[in-house]
Amino acid sequence: MSAQKLHIDWGKCAGRGHCIELLEEKLRADEWGYPYSPEGSNIAISEELADSAREAVAMCPMQALKLV
Repeated sequence: MSAQKLHIDWGKCAGRGHCIELLEEKLRADEWGYPYSPEGSNIAISEELADSAREAVAMCPMQALKLV
C-alpha cells in the first residue's frame, strides 16, 4: 500500500493544535499556533503514523484535514 497524504485546508484551519499533538513527527506550530510542515500542505503519512493521522482527521473541529 502506498503512503497516504494528509492534506491541510488552510482556509478552514483555526489553529487549535490537535493535529500537531498527534503528529509531532510531521507537524510544527507556527508563531500563531497554526500547523505547518516542511512538506507543504500534502504531507506523506507512513504506515506507522496512519492511526495518528486518522485520529487527527477525526478530531479536527474545523474539518480542515483530509487523508488522500
